Amino acid sequence: MSKQTALQWFMDKLPHSIETQFSKQIQEALQIEREQKIEFAKKCLDKALDLDIRTAHSKVEEYYNEIYGGQK
Repeated sequence: MSKQTALQWFMDKLPHSIETQFSKQIQEALQIEREQKIEFAKKCLDKALDLDIRTAHSKVEEYYNEIYGGQK
């Protein structure tokens, strides 16, 4: 079972006419979101190699804030 990203959830709430009108931009946003998630995972794994797994696990939010500037 696959999970929805926040962007996919938002798109489901849009009227079909808006989704159609902005389909190119939506696809670009989905690709950017995908690349960001992959890059974040890679950075977390890199950090985990430098630390023990418990320390790395507890610092994921800190890594997120370093990469995305604390955006929520």
